[in-house]
Amino acid sequence: MVGNRTRFLNWLEAQLGKPYIWGAKGPEAYDCSGLVTAGLRECGLADWRQTHNSQRLFEVLPATTMPAIGDLAFYGPPNKITHVMVVWYDGQCFGASGGNSSTTKPTVGACVKLKKTVKYRRDFKGFRKTPLTWENNT
Repeated sequence: MVGNRTRFLNWLEAQLGKPYIWGAKGPEAYDCSGLVTAGLRECGLADWRQTHNSQRLFEVLPATTMPAIGDLAFYGPPNKITHVMVVWYDGQCFGASGGNSSTTKPTVGACVKLKKTVKYRRDFKGFRKTPLTWENNT
C-alpha cells in the first residue's frame, strides 16, 4: 500500500515542467507554496493554501535538522520566508522556482523543476517536517 509521503512525491514529480506563475495553485501552473499545498491536498490533507503560504508553513510545521525526502526547505531574507521547496533524493530539492511576485505569465526558466542541492540559494532558512507518512496509517 502506498503511503501518503510516497503519493506526495509521485504527484510532485508528475508536475515537472509546469510553469511557475506567482499566486498559482494548479493544476496548469504553480508558485512555490501553491505546488506544496496542492500536493498536500492531493494526499488527503486540508486545502492549506487557504491559510498557508511559505511563511505560515514555516511557522506551523515542526523544525528538523535531519530532513527526510518529502520534507520542506525554506528560504528568504532576514525575518521573512519567501520560498519553499521539497527535499528530494540525493540532497536535491524539487519545486516551483525561477520566478517571483512579478512572474504573472509563463517565463523561460520559471517552472516546476529539480535543483541539484537544497542550498541552491544563499538565503536558506531551514527545514520543516511535512505531516506525511511513508505508509498508510502509521
